[in-house]
Amino acid sequence: EGTYTGTMTEDSLVFVNVPYGNYEGTATIDGSVPVYSDTIVEENNNQLVFDFILGATNQHSFNTLVSVLPNPVTSESRIVVETTQTTNLTLELFDASGISIGKREFGLTDKGLHEWPLVILTGQRTLSQGIYLLKIKANNMLISRKLIIQGN
Repeated sequence: EGTYTGTMTEDSLVFVNVPYGNYEGTATIDGSVPVYSDTIVEENNNQLVFDFILGATNQHSFNTLVSVLPNPVTSESRIVVETTQTTNLTLELFDASGISIGKREFGLTDKGLHEWPLVILTGQRTLSQGIYLLKIKANNMLISRKLIIQGN
């Protein structure tokens, strides 16, 4: 645990020389609404990045709910995404070192509840025990969820 001072680069707050590992927390800019991050710092670049992405305009909110059920993950786990409007949707799964395990671009997706088996991102691979990160891009929003794979 600790407090870091970051640097603004366009629409992101970047913290450099952060030790490799899993991080969860919030960042604020000049008293703004806190931005949540649940991410993995890659071992190669040691940067923790909070993306500040516009999620509402002119009082029209955009809501996306994302879950992986059950988590810790089993062979039956599903990715559940619910949106309140038509959304350009992409899912990508990363391992603890930041390497992409699988990516699926759905393109324009109708509003509502959508479910997919986790296998759409893992293929037939058996995932090793550990922490994984699911990143969901919904229009201009980036949402992440931590997945836990437990040993047998």
